[in-house]
Amino acid sequence: MALSAESFVAGAIGEPGNRTFLLQFVVAGTPIWYVLEKAQVAVLATETVSLLAAAGQADAGATVETPELEEPTHIAFRVAEIGLVYDQDMGLVSLLLTPTDEDLEPAAYLLSPGQLDAGARAGGRAVAGGRPRCPRCGLAMDPDGHNCPVTNGDLRHHRP
Repeated sequence: MALSAESFVAGAIGEPGNRTFLLQFVVAGTPIWYVLEKAQVAVLATETVSLLAAAGQADAGATVETPELEEPTHIAFRVAEIGLVYDQDMGLVSLLLTPTDEDLEPAAYLLSPGQLDAGARAGGRAVAGGRPRCPRCGLAMDPDGHNCPVTNGDLRHHRP
């Protein structure tokens, strides 16, 4: 059964290069957090734009206030897969989260198109706010630089 979320936001906590990416839902006044990979947040942001555009709900979150991502007190689970389904009759989006731990049950949330749009765009901004890319190889650089494989072929000290 899908839970109706009061709010939703995707984002990251921590410093670039050492961040944890999260989804935060608030249900009945209680925040619930899920950990996922940076790439999953990036795909959620782009797929949300596509889904809402196809449903005639492009920019639905333009006026929706996105909550701040809070420091998690308890992580529900690590996300393996994310599913999005727009129900035109209800005018809501179902967001299904499948855990990496097969012993745990998936979680499903109902969001308005505006909630999903605003929350996913916040996640897209978090992804874009990471470490700068090396102009030679495109890999992420730490503040003190990195061992560029284009110049020396050495990836031992590189952290993606």
